[in-house]
Amino acid sequence: MFYWSWHLRDQTEFLRPKGPNFARASQKKIDISGTKVSLRVPANKTQFNIDKRDPKSSYDLTQLQTSLYGSEGNEWRSLALIRRRWDFYGPWFTGGLGSINLYAGIYSPKPAAEGLNFFHPRALENGIANYLTLTYGNDFSVSRPEQSWFAPVNWRQHQNMPCIVARFDAVVNKNVYNDGLRSYLIFPLGKKHIFIAECVINRNIVFSNKVPEPTTDEWIDHKPFIELANQVLDSVQITLSPQAQAEQEEALRGLDDTSLIKEFPPLKWVKPAK
Repeated sequence: MFYWSWHLRDQTEFLRPKGPNFARASQKKIDISGTKVSLRVPANKTQFNIDKRDPKSSYDLTQLQTSLYGSEGNEWRSLALIRRRWDFYGPWFTGGLGSINLYAGIYSPKPAAEGLNFFHPRALENGIANYLTLTYGNDFSVSRPEQSWFAPVNWRQHQNMPCIVARFDAVVNKNVYNDGLRSYLIFPLGKKHIFIAECVINRNIVFSNKVPEPTTDEWIDHKPFIELANQVLDSVQITLSPQAQAEQEEALRGLDDTSLIKEFPPLKWVKPAK
């Protein structure tokens, strides 16, 4: 069966698209102030003119050239490390059916609170909540006061890591949009810096003569997208620097339970008054 980008016939049934082969993914290794981070990333695979980004071999957390974004009271500085796009194609000349965009980078709140240490599980959870509020907290339905996204969803702690690592998703509100899933992996790099990797999944808009018109889930299989996103995020490996280990020991000193909370319900945001 052929999975090519050429679109020569219309889709008439549920299809399972195919993306890049993860077995061929290369390993990217990054030294961040002595902390070693690696993950496996397939090569760029897209017809669009989107620049990929590859990381430098090393970075110093005290000398980052960051970009500032956000609003007063919730501002973050960020430095992009990796950017990729992978298109997914249907069989037998049905063309592109969706894509994944990968973004990975270093993030830090501005200003950082006095005594902040992201190696403390409550500090990391609070940082994640602030980041999600900045990203999704102002996205609402045009006609109704419904938030467009639910996050975090499928919250869990990534196991067998030298530090706390959060995994979760952001899912779209089906009453607002038809499709959307973003998978995250977040962990501390230092007292005031975290690493965020995000896989943004998009499937094509459904065009069909069927009545009623199929939903995206009924038309394009979600599993290949989720499988690749999980393969990329699950490939992350971490070796803490001596300084990061010391900061972690400081944060966890006296804690009986050093893990992340077991349940983190989706945050609720209020639509701003006009």
